[in-house]
Order: sequence, then C-alpha cells, then structure tokens
Amino acid sequence: MTLREYHSHTSNMQYHDLYTTRPPPNNIAKLLGLGSKFCLQSRNLDQRKFDNMINRLKYNVRVKHFVNNVLGKSNQSMPKLYIKIQNPNISKAPALIEGALKRFKKSLRASFNSRRSFNSTNLTKLQTNILHYFPMHDEYIILLANKNLGPCVMNREVYIRECLT
Repeated sequence: MTLREYHSHTSNMQYHDLYTTRPPPNNIAKLLGLGSKFCLQSRNLDQRKFDNMINRLKYNVRVKHFVNNVLGKSNQSMPKLYIKIQNPNISKAPALIEGALKRFKKSLRASFNSRRSFNSTNLTKLQTNILHYFPMHDEYIILLANKNLGPCVMNREVYIRECLT
C-alpha cells in the first residue's frame, strides 16, 4: 500500500455477509465497506459522456436565458402553472454567454485531461480487482440492507428463494 493509499483508506469498513452456500472472494470488505454513498472516481473520461454533459449544460443555460430575457419571466416559478416546454426552438444565447460556455468547456476539458495523466482512481488495486470480479460471477448479489445499515452480499439463488417466499 502506498503512503497516499494508507492515509486515505477508511478504517471502519463493514458490510453484512448473508451468504449461506459459497463465500464471496477474500477482502470483499475492502470494497463493500466503503458504503453505498461512496463516489467512485473513474480513471478515464468517456468522450461521449463529456459531450453529453456539456450539451445539457448549454441547453439549460440557453433555456434559462430564453425564459428570463425573451419571455420576460422571473426566476420564481409557480408550481401549479409550470408546464415543461417540449422540444422548444431555443436559439443560441448572446455572444457573451456563448463565449463563457466555450471557455468553460475548454477549461473543464483541460482539467480532465491533466487529471487523466495520473493514475487517479480512488480505489486501491485490490478493490479494483474485487470490483471486476462481480460482473464475471453472477452467483452473488449485492444489495442494500434495510434502514440504511450498509451493503450486503448474498447468494443469488438464496435471494431469489427468499423473495419468492
């Protein structure tokens, strides 16, 4: 374990083991113990997801500008009168806004590219190996416990039998 991994690891890593027939792989607590609210940081950036995110941002900014300036509406909406515009014909915003969006996209892309040069995932190699184990082995199911008690691992056949009974 590197020094960075040692100082950033979680000490209270718990999960519920509800398996009855075959135990899951060793060190599963290292992955499931992170909890259901752990945010996984990816090593790389999918170009399609990045473009989709930027296009959604541009669309939202343009709609906001259209509603505020073109239609003369205020920021306060009346929930009972709110109607979602289906496929509105929204043109580009003024050059000032479009330029800011272009600069933001460029700086965000540069930030992602610089981050990608490092091995920047927040999982250890052991956790990554365990994470890649589950898509190839479907005899286990990982689910959340009742009352927010954390993740559970269970044999799939037992889980299906319990659900049916």
